[in-house]
Amino acid sequence: MKLKTLLTVGIAGLMLSACASTNMESADSVKLYKVEKDDFLQSISVEEYGCKIGWKTIYEANKDAIDNPNLIYPDQVLRLPESK
Repeated sequence: MKLKTLLTVGIAGLMLSACASTNMESADSVKLYKVEKDDFLQSISVEEYGCKIGWKTIYEANKDAIDNPNLIYPDQVLRLPESK
């Protein structure tokens, strides 16, 4: 059981490292994304950055348009910082 836990944590750490290496926080440019039905910030992050943790970067870039990161709406246009 302990080995399984270590493997899970190890894999999660690798995924986090891979996503973090995209360096989204210091993006050079911005891409526009039109929200579709059933989108949420984590799903957009997975689609655009390959990981769930980028949702916070999307939220930070759109604080003026998003009051609650759990509530985004179809046809809303979001700015997505592009990774370096």
